[in-house]
Amino acid sequence: MGFRLLVLDLDGTLTNSKKEITSRTLNLLLEVQKRGVRVVLASGRPTYGVAPIADKLHLAEYGGYVVTYNGGEIVNWETKEILYKKILDPVFIPYLYWCAKKMISL
Repeated sequence: MGFRLLVLDLDGTLTNSKKEITSRTLNLLLEVQKRGVRVVLASGRPTYGVAPIADKLHLAEYGGYVVTYNGGEIVNWETKEILYKKILDPVFIPYLYWCAKKMISL
């Protein structure tokens, strides 16, 4: 049995140093999707930062998914349904700010 799911990181994996997908890679990923492999893009980027790549790969047409915010959000790209979303509780922001400032002063 062949692969049924292909999960790809973006920066430095799927994209080159110019943050572009080469034509060879694009054609290959379109072909594997035509053969029934679902493609998932995974990134630390926000969803809007992954959207142009997801659209270029035709993930909506082939039932792909997008995992963004380092796993904080999972979107079915075909339906645009958010399957999972975990947001940082705002109560932690002052503490995280304090920690960041402390680390800078070290």
